[in-house]
Amino acid sequence: MLCADCAAIHQNFGNDVSVVRPLLGVDWVYEDYQYLRLGGNTNFRNFLASYSLDLEATADKYFSKAAAYYRARVYSPPTSNSSSRSSRASLCP
Repeated sequence: MLCADCAAIHQNFGNDVSVVRPLLGVDWVYEDYQYLRLGGNTNFRNFLASYSLDLEATADKYFSKAAAYYRARVYSPPTSNSSSRSSRASLCP
């Protein structure tokens, strides 16, 4: 969950960089829950830390090559292979 100020910052990045969805008043679909489960701030921070990337500024984090890789992994279509899904969940190459 984000406060209104942080949500505005993320919304200004654009949906191709950071997706912000309200909890109420919007119909969530299965994919939304999957993206939240696989993505999210905690997973993203852990992903950056696993590569020793300690980027201070929010924009530096979200516009880095690592973030682009992370987004590609989170938003890639799932395959029918269940082991592929478990590897996607960790987001580590």
